[in-house]
Amino acid sequence: MKVKNKKKNTLLLLIAAGIASAVLVGIYVYALMTIKTKAEDTARLSDELKQYISNEGKVNQIKRSVIDTEEERRKLNGYFVDFDAVPEFAKTIEGLKDAAGLASVTINNISDPKDDILPVSFYAEGGFGELMRLIELVESLPFNIEIRRVYLSKVNLVGEDAGDENMWEGVFDIEVVGFLSK
Repeated sequence: MKVKNKKKNTLLLLIAAGIASAVLVGIYVYALMTIKTKAEDTARLSDELKQYISNEGKVNQIKRSVIDTEEERRKLNGYFVDFDAVPEFAKTIEGLKDAAGLASVTINNISDPKDDILPVSFYAEGGFGELMRLIELVESLPFNIEIRRVYLSKVNLVGEDAGDENMWEGVFDIEVVGFLSK
């Protein structure tokens, strides 16, 4: 009986060892699969983080570029006349009267723009040298202005102003290139 018991005990031990081995192998495989899944998730998250950091760096670089180019963009925007700034542009032209020392500068007409070109006609009155100074001032404005026509004529005054022989009048036709219509 002892032999049967020993065989039975050995068999039970073998079965228990087999089950224990199977459970340990299962736990090992489960642990490996979990580690593999976690490693893949970590790699994916790492890639997403690198991409996010890269995009964040690009956004920061764009923000820096916007800040760095603010002055240049402001100057460029000043080079163009947009639809809403036409009255301000007209005041700028008329404001050249004092800088040139003229008696008057008046906008005659601002025509409808065509092909991003704004035609402007204005009248000025004063001395010949002052009218030449007005032309210099118009050319030096921070806009792309083409002077199309200048008509100067000497004014024959009557009455108490007749003694001023240096009075001239001028009609100026200019085009503002780079007009931004609405």
